[in-house]
Amino acid sequence: MYRFESMEATGGGFDRVNAVLAEARKYGGFSTAMAEEEPYVFSLATQAQRAMAAGLGALNFVGVVVLGRLCVDPQIVAQKAQLVQAVSALLPGLSAYAVAFFAIPALRWAWCQRKNAGIEERNAARMDASKSLMRPGKLLAAKLEAAKRTRGRGGRRRVASGGDDNVFSSAKSASDFEADDFERRLRERTGEK
Repeated sequence: MYRFESMEATGGGFDRVNAVLAEARKYGGFSTAMAEEEPYVFSLATQAQRAMAAGLGALNFVGVVVLGRLCVDPQIVAQKAQLVQAVSALLPGLSAYAVAFFAIPALRWAWCQRKNAGIEERNAARMDASKSLMRPGKLLAAKLEAAKRTRGRGGRRRVASGGDDNVFSSAKSASDFEADDFERRLRERTGEK
């Protein structure tokens, strides 16, 4: 048996659960505020900032298209060949930047939508669990009553376990555990108890 002494004390037992349920009943609804996940937010920028970013992206895209057309215009190529060569060398990078300017936020938006759908499902499951605690059926009510009866003093229940049936205990350090395990296996080999 694995035993974690540091985790055996509860956070108040059923008293805390009953307090949360009483608070929810007081407001006439159900509450999962303590366990509810918040959805991912696409951007913390204001609407005006997002509009300016979209405008800058559109201007960048239009600029790349215009530069691309100018680089293939025979009159401009004949008049300013060196400038056209320089701009033509920069054009693939500018095009990639213009595409990435819209593609990266679009991918992030899709990722946020997928994650938020999962969060909504989990929050709905929590709400259903909260509702079932508020109005438990016969089986759940019996289990809750049995758990209340079997708890020990102070809202916690200790499981009685001997020293030999523990595979791991957090009361000992890992080096003590390894030394005791080595000694136990050595005694088993030699036939000692």
